[in-house]
Parts: sequence; C-alpha cells; structure tokens
Amino acid sequence: MSNQLLTDQPPRPAKRRLRYVIVSAIVVLFILLLAGGYCFLTLSGAYQLNAAVAEADQSDLNWRLGDLEASRANYPDDDNSMLKIQEADKLIAGTPCWQWAVPEAGDDKGYATDVRDMLNRSFDGLKVGTQLNDRQQAALRTELKRLAAAVEKARELEKMPHGRTVIKWAPNPVATLLPHLQEARNATLLLGYDALRRAQETDIDGSLASCRAALNAGRAIGDEPLFISQLVRVACRSVAMRRMEKALGLGEASKPALLRAQRALEEDAEEPLFLFAAKGERGIADGVMRQIEDGKMTYAQIRPIVSTAAPAKGYVPTDELQALLIVGSPRIQHAALLRFMTQMVEAAKLTPERQFQRTKELERSVANQPVIVRILVPALTKLASAFLRTMAECRCAEVGFALERYRLDHQKWPGSLEELLPTYLAKVPTDPFDGQPLSYRPFDRGVKVYSVGDDGVDNGGALDGPPVGPGADVGFRLLDVQYRRQPAEPFVLPERLPNSAMPRAKN
Repeated sequence: MSNQLLTDQPPRPAKRRLRYVIVSAIVVLFILLLAGGYCFLTLSGAYQLNAAVAEADQSDLNWRLGDLEASRANYPDDDNSMLKIQEADKLIAGTPCWQWAVPEAGDDKGYATDVRDMLNRSFDGLKVGTQLNDRQQAALRTELKRLAAAVEKARELEKMPHGRTVIKWAPNPVATLLPHLQEARNATLLLGYDALRRAQETDIDGSLASCRAALNAGRAIGDEPLFISQLVRVACRSVAMRRMEKALGLGEASKPALLRAQRALEEDAEEPLFLFAAKGERGIADGVMRQIEDGKMTYAQIRPIVSTAAPAKGYVPTDELQALLIVGSPRIQHAALLRFMTQMVEAAKLTPERQFQRTKELERSVANQPVIVRILVPALTKLASAFLRTMAECRCAEVGFALERYRLDHQKWPGSLEELLPTYLAKVPTDPFDGQPLSYRPFDRGVKVYSVGDDGVDNGGALDGPPVGPGADVGFRLLDVQYRRQPAEPFVLPERLPNSAMPRAKN
C-alpha cells in the first residue's frame, strides 16, 4: 500500500524544472541555429558576391548592362545602316514565293508545298560553278521584280558598314525584344538572292556589290551585347560569303570589285564577336540575379527561363530551383554565376586558338557549379566553335579574293600563299583553330584555302559536307576559268502517288 502511494505521487518540482529547462534549451538552440544559419547565409552571400563583383570590375570597369549599352559605338542617322535596313524591310511585302505555304491556283496544297520546299532548298544546295536552272531563274526574276523597291533600298547598304540599334532593355533583361534582328536577316536573304540573279546574268561586279551589302546588313548589328545578336550577325556573314564564292564561280569580276570585297572581309573578320556577346551575357546574368534578390522575379517567372535553358543540359530538380529564393542563397548563386561569366569573358579575350581550349575547360566545370550556373550558362564549346568558324571562313574568303586578283595579274594561281605578299596580302592570316597559317592547295578544278575546323585535323580541304564535326574543314574555293559557269542541274519535281492527289516527295 505504501508503495502504491509513493508511485502515485506527482513528479517532484525539481524534475519538472529540469524538464522545462531542457525543452527550453532545445527551443533556444533551434532558434539560435536558425538565426546563425540566416546570418551565415546572408554574410557569406554578401562576401562572395562582393568578391565576384571585384573580379568583374578588374576584368572590365564598365561591365554592367547599362554601362555596356552606354559605351557602345554610335553613328549619325545618315551613317547608321540599321535605319536603312528598316526602310527596306517596310518594302518587303512577304517572303519569297518559295517560302510560302500557300498552294498555286489549281494545285493541291501538299504538292505545291513540296515543290516550294524543294525550290527553297535548291538555292542553298547550289554547287560552286553551277548555273541556276530554268525554274530557279524564273522564280528569282519574278520575286525580285516584285520586290524591286526593297532590293534597291537594301543595296544602298553596300557603302554603309556601320550600324546600331538602341536596345530597350526590359527590367528582366531576358524578356527584351529584338525585332531588328529579323529585319537584318530579311535584308541579308533578299540581297543574297539578288546576288545569285546578278551572277547568273554575268553581272559579277553587281553580284559582289549585293554581297557586300549583305555583309553590311550583318554589320548593322554591330557590337550588340547578346549571343543571339552576334549569332544572327554570323548567319548574315555566312550568307554573304557563300554568295561571294558562287559569284566567282560564275564569272570574273573586275580588279576594283575584288579589292573592295577583300577589304570588307578583312575588316569584318577581326571583329571580336565572341567578346561582344560574352560581355553582354555577363551583364544580363547580373541583371537577372538582381531581379531575384530584390524580390522582383518570382519562382513562376524563373520557370520559363529554365524551360528554355535546361533541356540541353538535363533536368533541373524543382527543389534546387526553389532554393534560389531562400534568404542568402540568391547572392551565393549570383556570385557563382558572375564569377563563371567573368571567366567566360576572359576566355573570349584570349587569342582565337586558345579560346576553344579554354571554353572546353570551362564547360566541363559546369556540372559541379550551383544550379543557376547550370541553368543559365550556354553551351560554351559550341558557341566558341561557331565564332571561330565564322572568323576562319572570313579569313579564307579574304585570301580567296587575293588569290583571284593574283590570277588576273599572272594568269595562274600562286604556288603558295607567301607569293601573295605584300602586293595582294599584308600577311597570311592564321587559322583560328590552331594558330598556324591557313592551308592552301590545288584540286582538280581550281584551288582552295581552308582552316582545319573544330576537329583540329587537316582533312585536305573537305568542304562539301557539313562544316561542323569530324572530317570537316572550313574554307573558300576558286575554280579555274574553264570550270566556271557549268550547265545547271535540272529541277526534278517530286512524284505524286498514283491515282491520288497526295504527293510523294523524294528525300
């Protein structure tokens, strides 16, 4: 009985106090841990971001987006080629007929679309030295007559190598609209078709003038600090150079026309397109992260950026992405991104042959970077390769024009590129991929000057396949006169299925 009474007695006050003290201590410790974590993230984030900003300042004093925009080259209206492009674009009433999806009268839609698609691809698939077939000539005559006013206006770009568009940056820089890029592409494509028509009609000087105008349509983009802008400029440059190569394959230009083309290419080849873009992308990344830190960009607004950036690099876990919004984490992520983008800018400042290797090293390190770096950092190796490839193409083309000038003077090709010095070239350009002089060799119908390309291997001037990947070189071909203006390849219409209106297009 006495034992039962002892068991039922309430806990002693000392034990209750001890339990209270222990629970209170645990709560206080938890609060202190939270406060400590908060302070650590805040202070660590601020420290890391300040260090990353100092590195960016050391790299370039005016690296922020507003500073970059303010320091860009400016031109008066009468020397601003982008304004001329916009005038021409207003006169372009629809794309050329071979890009329309509307069927011809009396024809079924599917078949007409197949025919137009084949016609569209046939212009890009023209072999150097081969004339246009009747279908191509008829299409060009019809469309360029319809677009004559736009062509005339666009050809004024020939003497306008400078341009600029004032970019109206959105608060979230990623959302900035750039409609002028498509206008530049439209002008370039139109001028490229005009160059083809003129070359077919043996107006080689006129064709090269349209090519220089197309080159300047790309140059109108100037030093815009965006990868998309500089990649459009690369695309415009490529159209101009391929049309130049085809123009020389259909006849002979005058010496002044050749010299003008060579000078234009020499100037454009050395523009640091990769550096323009890398600096701008660093500024954009900084602007996006400041939006997140200031609470002006929500998780819902971050998701679309991920949806466009992440697929090429794999799935980004939702919990990692949400971690961007934790106190202190945005600054830590910001610091990592800014530091990486500064490294990318420094890589873009290296000599061309060192850029490629350095960007490969940076890209390999991305997998170990914080989530925001994995989301927003572009595929650096592919971008570096694209900018080096366009530099190589441009250098090869400028040497190509020097070779043609030499041939006109001597009625033969030189034995080596050194024979072009100093009358036709100040120096032999180097290959951006390996730093060695560009390669030069004869082939069965002429000569070619080329770069080893991104595989770093001299494949003997393999220029007929895709310009990217193993086995491909990058270059410019010149034909012996007797191999120029070869007969056109016939335009073969797609087949229809028997007893059916549905087409059977050939692959």
